[in-house]
Amino acid sequence: EASCGHMVEATGLKTWWEKTLEKGHFTFNCPKCAKEWAWQEMRKLTQITQGEMPWFECKIEQLTKGWHDDYKKCPECCLYIQRLDSENLCVPCLPCSEKKKVHKFCWACLKEWQGDAPRMDCCDNPMCIATATLLSCPVIAEGHGRLSGCPMFRACPNCETLIQHMLTHCSNVRCPNCNNYFCFRCLK
Repeated sequence: EASCGHMVEATGLKTWWEKTLEKGHFTFNCPKCAKEWAWQEMRKLTQITQGEMPWFECKIEQLTKGWHDDYKKCPECCLYIQRLDSENLCVPCLPCSEKKKVHKFCWACLKEWQGDAPRMDCCDNPMCIATATLLSCPVIAEGHGRLSGCPMFRACPNCETLIQHMLTHCSNVRCPNCNNYFCFRCLK
């Protein structure tokens, strides 16, 4: 039974799902009421095997490039999870939750959820905002020598203070917090 209450047949649904993905679509709606089914619900409804999982995961990865706000890999099981509530950073992983206690993680920092939910600002992980910044920051554009392709922000390997390179001189920087001198590229 789907979350909308309608009954579905796993084999037929799996065939429809494969064809939908092959056509380049990655949203799935109940054919009876048009309610959108989350990616993780589709995985459960179609009862795909561990052997079939890599094909589906690869397709979703190809189709969702650029949809970083809607799809991310669960940090626990590494399967793609679709975020359904854009106002809540606390996201449950259904595949993990089926194997053990309910598993929820922070959409921003990708750590196990800490604190009350729902929340849109951050979880109670003390490094949530810094980690979220590092995971989502743009990279330095071409034309900046050895720094091209590096993240715009780095955490000091000594004290974890966030640092932005001024894009002048060499790739080495000095942390304003602890005075550590390190390479912005390799963090050594």
